Amino acid sequence: MKKLVVLNATASGSRLFGRALLPLGGKPLLVRMIERVRAARAHFDVVISTSRAPENDDLLLIAREAGIPIFRGRSSKLFVNLYEQSRLFGADAVASISSRSSLIDPFVIDEVFATFERTECDFASNLCPASFPDGMGISVMRADALGRARQSAEPVRGLHVENVRFFGTDLSRSVKLAIDTHEDYLHCRRIFDALYTEEHPVFSLRTMLDLIARERVAA
Repeated sequence: MKKLVVLNATASGSRLFGRALLPLGGKPLLVRMIERVRAARAHFDVVISTSRAPENDDLLLIAREAGIPIFRGRSSKLFVNLYEQSRLFGADAVASISSRSSLIDPFVIDEVFATFERTECDFASNLCPASFPDGMGISVMRADALGRARQSAEPVRGLHVENVRFFGTDLSRSVKLAIDTHEDYLHCRRIFDALYTEEHPVFSLRTMLDLIARERVAA
């Protein structure tokens, strides 16, 4: 089975303009996200997906330097773009990750893919309902199911859906690691600066939660 991971990124947006280009440890946020996604053990190709807005032209350079193709969709509908990418890149299964989840744990990616393959479902996700901390979201869908979903007002209705759950603590359910606002960005940048090292550049969700727990106790 050929798998494709789509990183939905934008440098536009009303809540946090230029999100994908914001610096994190001396590199753009999107570059750090690519590093973390590539650290997963599952075998897949990666593509950056964005709109045709001129603000997103700078993402072309990041894609080129990372050796990753970039897809600039004509539709504002996620499932339409994912289906077009499945056909363009010859993928049997397509995973979607938003750049708001730039600190996603590679282990989470592996868990969702493992559930998808083990259960032979149409759609596997940790977002329906969400049990992981916000900012760890990923969904995987079969290409043939995408073909049906792109034409529906309720894309996953009638599909075999598997939810991947996170059995964490009350802390993990209250933590936000997604980057939607400038305050979110500052919060995640502080976590990155505290945990990133050259020897261990890709730290885990558990490590992030442990740091946050220690900080809350100290406060």
